[in-house]
Amino acid sequence: MVGCDGGSSKVRDALDIPLEGLGTIATSVNVFFRSPGLASMHDKGWARFYRMVDETGCWSELIAIDGKEYWRLTVFHDDDPDIAGDSYLKRMMGKDFEFEIIDTSPWERRDYVARTYGSEIGPGRVLIAGDSAHQCSPTGGLGMNTGVSEAYNLAWKFEAVFKGWGGTNLIPSYEIECRPIARHFVDLSTDTYDALSALPAAGNLSAAVEADQSLMRSLSIPDQIRAYMRYEEFAHLRRRWHIAAPGPGSTQAVGTAWHKGAALLDRRGKIHPRSVWRRVRAVAAGRGRYRCCVAGSCRHRPQGTVKDSRPR
Repeated sequence: MVGCDGGSSKVRDALDIPLEGLGTIATSVNVFFRSPGLASMHDKGWARFYRMVDETGCWSELIAIDGKEYWRLTVFHDDDPDIAGDSYLKRMMGKDFEFEIIDTSPWERRDYVARTYGSEIGPGRVLIAGDSAHQCSPTGGLGMNTGVSEAYNLAWKFEAVFKGWGGTNLIPSYEIECRPIARHFVDLSTDTYDALSALPAAGNLSAAVEADQSLMRSLSIPDQIRAYMRYEEFAHLRRRWHIAAPGPGSTQAVGTAWHKGAALLDRRGKIHPRSVWRRVRAVAAGRGRYRCCVAGSCRHRPQGTVKDSRPR
């Protein structure tokens, strides 16, 4: 069983797995509202995100939901949230304007990773994934990507075990591969949020950007980081996978290889796991090794759980 029951996971609590990290790093507020004329009230043009900067610094961001009239304003932190939400919208525009508030929702921005994903507890037949296993600031968009990649990591391993060609160490490798990546991405999300909320007041922002050319890059996470699970400093992946990823010296986890510009998650056919492991059969009872070649890149796992039974 895999507990994918969110940040207040009952499965994680039943397993008595503690959370590690900074905890709650901010009390944020989402204000969902309707305002058909908002897009014509400013001179900034069309954008996916609008960051609000005033005399206190950067305090919120505005996101267009439907590109027309529905919007979400996210206030980064307020110890005493305005549940009505009106004050935030008036502060955003600097004047009165027409709007209809649909919902105002305070929420906790968190920095957590579970101490274990379950493989170290008992026989390891109950695991956790997604927000049950890690919680991060949504800044950068890494939360869902991390959870989906964990589900993907588990799916082919479950199939391998159920069909008899997965060894006893295959399921435990899920935590070995995924937990350090989650920790890295939670840290990266927190760092990105800190950089965004630390932007100086409007009068000093231009000078700060001119003085530090890397400042704007620190406010978002590049697509190539979000698109595949890569952890350059993690010795286990560097030592055991040795798969070249975009960028010098990079390594990446199983299930995320790139081929001709596409991630494994996006592919079907040659490098999809059903094909990758098509010829892998014999169980090595946790002692063997497996190898397979994908698009000319050979993967060799010393820890191993299955072996390649193809004729030599």
